[in-house]
Formats: sequence, C-alpha cells, structure tokens
Amino acid sequence: IDVALLDYDIHNGLGGLPTMEVLRKLDPDIRGILISGHADDPGLKGSRNAGFHDFMEKPFSIRQLNRKIQGLFNFS
Repeated sequence: IDVALLDYDIHNGLGGLPTMEVLRKLDPDIRGILISGHADDPGLKGSRNAGFHDFMEKPFSIRQLNRKIQGLFNFS
C-alpha cells in the first residue's frame, strides 16, 4: 500500500487515527491522507502524530484528491 485514504470518524467502526497507527506498525513508510467533513474537530490535531501526511476536508473532487496524492510523491 502506497497511500491510505482514511476517514476520521467511522460510525460504529474503527476511525482513521487508530487505523493509521495499525497500518504504520505494518508498514512504517505508508503515507496517509486523513479526510473529514468536520475540519474544526479538535481530535484532528493528533493526525500528524498518528502518521498522516495531509488532510482533506469533505467534500472534495477527484481532481483535488489527485493533486494531494501527487504532492505526497512529488509528482507534477
């Protein structure tokens, strides 16, 4: 896995922060983008510590997502 795109809050499920922690134990080089519809949620402040490289607020377009992923790998 090169990039994990994970939602911060999963109703009745494992959210993005703990999921990323598990993925980083399996692959320390994995890159992560955290997504959420609530950019002002104070819990998002721990996303860098959990190993996320970037954040996207929902809704977003495929074009915006493509730019974020390219940025993670320095593609142009």
